Amino acid sequence: VMPKLAAKDPHDVVKSVALRSLQCFALGACFAAAYILIAPFVFRYLFPQYQASVLYSQLTVLNLMFSIPTTYLAYALQSQRFLSQIYTVSISTNLLRIALIILGGMLGGVIGVIAAKLVGNIFAVMFGYYNLKNAMRVSRVANPPAIP
Repeated sequence: VMPKLAAKDPHDVVKSVALRSLQCFALGACFAAAYILIAPFVFRYLFPQYQASVLYSQLTVLNLMFSIPTTYLAYALQSQRFLSQIYTVSISTNLLRIALIILGGMLGGVIGVIAAKLVGNIFAVMFGYYNLKNAMRVSRVANPPAIP
């Protein structure tokens, strides 16, 4: 993935990343939906003593929809060598995730932690895409395209 992104014009990367992120989100949503439908049956036959954990498992798999696009956005930032944006996204999203998990655990127990992880992943996708677009905009101003 990264060599293909690195070979592209930096301004085409944002369009490519937006499309691929949506495709990854759709793929993750399909896997999550399939798991949500199958999980009760799997737990009933393989883990009958853990029937109460089916809901937790189903909610946790929703994170899959956002983890794949987050990884793709990180590859895009790395391929274009936007180091300050990589550090900004990484540090801020991880600090927010830690704070949300602590708050979610205190307020909602296991469900609160799962919800906090989901909110943290949603924020990571949105913040990563925002930083990629902003880095491309700044890069365009600093290095305008050559006039033929």
